[in-house]
Amino acid sequence: MSGVVHAFPSAVANTADPLKVGSTRWNAEHLFTSGNIGSIVIRGSDDTLDALSSVASGSFVRSNGLGLVPVYGVLVAADIPDLSGTYLTSAAAAAEYASVFNVRGYGAIGNGSTDDTAAIQAAIDAAFAAGGGVVWFPQGIYKTTNTIIVKSGVSVRGAGRGSAILRPAAGAYAGVVVNGATIYATLAMVSVTRASVASLTVDHATNSTTSNGIAITVDGAGTAAQHCTIVDCEVLPDDSATYAIWNFKGQHTKILFNYVDGGITTSTATAQEGIESFGGEDVLVAGNTVQNVGANGIYVTSDATSGESKYIRIRDNYIYRCKSGIRVAAGTHARSVHLHGNQISAPWEYGIVATIGTGVTFQDLQLCDNSVDGGLEGIRLIGHAAATFKQISVRGNTLRSQTSTNTGALVLSIFSNTAIDNNAILDSASSGMYLATTTSITARGNLVENTQHHSVYGDTCTSLLLAQNSFKSYNEANGDTPGAYFTTTTKITVQNNEFTKGTYEAYGVWALPSCDRVSISDNQVRYTPTFNPVFRNDSTNPEVGLVRGRFLALAATTTQVSLRVPHGSAPTSPVDGDIWTTTAGVFVRVNGTTVGPLS
Repeated sequence: MSGVVHAFPSAVANTADPLKVGSTRWNAEHLFTSGNIGSIVIRGSDDTLDALSSVASGSFVRSNGLGLVPVYGVLVAADIPDLSGTYLTSAAAAAEYASVFNVRGYGAIGNGSTDDTAAIQAAIDAAFAAGGGVVWFPQGIYKTTNTIIVKSGVSVRGAGRGSAILRPAAGAYAGVVVNGATIYATLAMVSVTRASVASLTVDHATNSTTSNGIAITVDGAGTAAQHCTIVDCEVLPDDSATYAIWNFKGQHTKILFNYVDGGITTSTATAQEGIESFGGEDVLVAGNTVQNVGANGIYVTSDATSGESKYIRIRDNYIYRCKSGIRVAAGTHARSVHLHGNQISAPWEYGIVATIGTGVTFQDLQLCDNSVDGGLEGIRLIGHAAATFKQISVRGNTLRSQTSTNTGALVLSIFSNTAIDNNAILDSASSGMYLATTTSITARGNLVENTQHHSVYGDTCTSLLLAQNSFKSYNEANGDTPGAYFTTTTKITVQNNEFTKGTYEAYGVWALPSCDRVSISDNQVRYTPTFNPVFRNDSTNPEVGLVRGRFLALAATTTQVSLRVPHGSAPTSPVDGDIWTTTAGVFVRVNGTTVGPLS
């Protein structure tokens, strides 16, 4: 390194311009001892530092974003991250940062080959014994061979991702027992209060370490950790069935601005997880980047062991090339799980998937303002007949270029009480919305465009409302498939929608004979060259599918028809307003009297 480091006594440091040496004003940072002798560290303009000499133990160095970090022994360049800060007096520095514990001062070497596990744990234990503090990792590679337990009131901080690296030995940890529970993770906050891990790298990939990365978890008594944070960390997991970042039952947990790379670039059968919250209450997972993970980028799950997942917020994360981007799996009751503003690209299977188990009540599931590019399905919600759904909202999402040819970009199966509003579904290789065995579903204000099958497919649904949607360019490649297609569906209302078809003829809405109580009103169909009526009902009994209310279609021409009602039989109990056709002609029920055949 070409930079020159100078150390000066306090008489120089306290001059009007302590950065000026002779005629040169240096780019400088400040170093202070805990006693009366102050000094200043000056670095060259190339922002590099050579080894320092004559610096007493107990000094402090100002670190960018991390405050003053204590020096133990001789300070060398590797100890100093990117430095910046204001000039403080020696006394102020010593008072403010007396609770900082440098792992080097407890015997950690950080050379990548010496086992630093005991030294790191000793620094954490000392901070805990002092009533809490910051455990500081200077730049280096710290070899670990077993779980390190982070205790209450202790903040573990590194010199930065890629600078302070914890790199365990190969294989699995033996684990550390905490109140009857064996803990397997490189850094674990176990049933603690107000602990944190920040600004370091946990590297399990280099040596194929088959343990979890950073964990917030419980002891043998099942006591939940409280107010714990994992922020600005990089975790590089092995490709085995481990968790890079894990929250087990933690309450008031924050997992923020971390980077996880699982190293898997093609779809495999691995159970590797990126960030998982297993149970927990008031959990915020935000601003993270997760990529190349064999299973789920972010996983929210619960069962009888974890208890309910409550008030979980998954926001503004970027997830790339994982089997599923975000998965929610409720094996027990769940409440207020919100997925907002996440960006998911190139999932191998699903962008967002939720599976709800038998007997589970799921209240307040929000999937809002997320984007999914690619994958088999963009959003997949799979319930159970014995589950209860309340306040389910799918709103403002953008789903693009899903590749399944059998289902759709947005899939609901055995789900109920769901509002699908203001989403954009574009370029699906199958249907836009695929609804199967659903109850009480409303879809309003959505744009579904350029789908290879239907804009909406409904099978065995009850109480389905489509209103104010725009369905464009459905099934352009295959011809006459309708925009909305229903089979074995009861209580269908299609109202105030726009159906726009391009080259091929197709109906706006098609209900098979198995459907009952179909209401079509105030829709508009736009189409080109051929026939394209608004509605088709194949039933031999027109009462099975009724067109009620006002609908708007373009006028018939010599090549186009606005409405087609196939021949059938007269209904057994017609009501006013019914229209049907038989081979004898067209019939209308008016004021209790059947009029027809009309000629």
